[in-house]
Amino acid sequence: MHNKITYNFDPEKNRKLIEVRRISFEKIISALDTRGALDVLMNPNYAHQKMYVVELHDYIYLAPFVEERNYIFLKKAYPSRKAEKIYLID
Repeated sequence: MHNKITYNFDPEKNRKLIEVRRISFEKIISALDTRGALDVLMNPNYAHQKMYVVELHDYIYLAPFVEERNYIFLKKAYPSRKAEKIYLID
């Protein structure tokens, strides 16, 4: 039986994402649910975190997260030019 992943995030950080970057954790989650992550990387800045590589609006976003017992907590989301060169092929 396939268990659907549950995601959590800080609502205040989500408001800031919408305001500053015009994306949201909901859009990241929707992309993960429909298309999946392009990759999952270890976060080089935090040993306990991984990062989803997600395509959204023809751009690549990194979404650091931590795995909790019953859910995945999304920490932030930001565009990555470096990842775009690796994962987006014209």
